[in-house]
Amino acid sequence: MNKGLLTFLLCIGTVLIADAAEPPQRIVSINLCTDQLLLMLGEPGQIASVSHLALEPNSSYMARQAKAYPVNHGKAEEILALKPDLIVAGAYTNRSLVGLLKKLGYRVERFPLASDIQDIRDNIRLMARLIDKKAQGELLVADMDSRLEQVKQQRPT
Repeated sequence: MNKGLLTFLLCIGTVLIADAAEPPQRIVSINLCTDQLLLMLGEPGQIASVSHLALEPNSSYMARQAKAYPVNHGKAEEILALKPDLIVAGAYTNRSLVGLLKKLGYRVERFPLASDIQDIRDNIRLMARLIDKKAQGELLVADMDSRLEQVKQQRPT
């Protein structure tokens, strides 16, 4: 391999590594569960859009906070117009949409379905890691665990 090409590849690799270290600045959520996690952990300037389901008070714990952000209906045209650097989706998000977004070069992270408390902890930590909010994620997990312990203590035996 010639020296110029090697230098070029090393420079490109350095740029890619530097870019990968930057936390995402335009995050789009296309799933109710990821909406909730993003709204709890993300900085307002990081959140480009949440799903329309985030506005539903009967299913969204964060409905009031979600009103501050543009909503999407999980359509490719909407998502592309938002120019996201991270798209968060659920396990059952439309596979064709996820495949198209990935094929177009977008970073899409799918969150597994949570079926127990440990899965919820894991998903909180996953979102926190993706958006560079690990400490806040651990605080959220600790708060949840503390509340669960309080409920357990109050439960009649």
